Amino acid sequence: MYDELINSLPLNKNINVVDVGARNGMTLLGDFSQYCNFYGFEPNPEEYKKLITDRTDRQLSKKGSIPKFKKSKYFCKAISNEINDLVDFYIKHNVGSSTLSGRTNSKITNNIFVDDKEKLENHHATNKIIGTSTDTIDNIFSNEQIDFLKIDCEGSDYFVLLGCNNLLENKKILVIKTEVFFFSIYENKTPTLADQMTFLKSKGYRMIYRF
Repeated sequence: MYDELINSLPLNKNINVVDVGARNGMTLLGDFSQYCNFYGFEPNPEEYKKLITDRTDRQLSKKGSIPKFKKSKYFCKAISNEINDLVDFYIKHNVGSSTLSGRTNSKITNNIFVDDKEKLENHHATNKIIGTSTDTIDNIFSNEQIDFLKIDCEGSDYFVLLGCNNLLENKKILVIKTEVFFFSIYENKTPTLADQMTFLKSKGYRMIYRF
């Protein structure tokens, strides 16, 4: 699917790629990365340090390297629908599940993961809570064009989209890849696939592929 989208982009323009939840680096675009300007957002300071020193878990494992972009810039902050100097960010035992969405709701997880206690305890358990700042895509990129926006924020993806409202209204974002939830596992309300699809459809976007 990505090959078809990528091949439609002219290589003589500035191609902007934005990764919200950049923890392990962007590998989706392969060799095409060399033509793109990359902007990654990672609110966990430890994971941010790995990104800027090229020592992510992916790079240190057998999964391989991260393709090089024409230009790369990382930000140690969270993206949402509001600009805040300080909010709680929940670092999970599995750092890839860290989130703004809060602790898991035990009434749900104790039933959903009834046969997988290890996943409940080792995947979603909160190790610590840190403070981070939040910003919006609209504020950071103003009227710039974003060709590819990837969002993977463990439950708060919908709020990232709300913070893209102006860019979406003006069709300044070409392609969006986002994670979705079918039900909430967090104490804080987690919007679902239906919420994301309804909002994006109201801006003139449509789903073209589902993994």
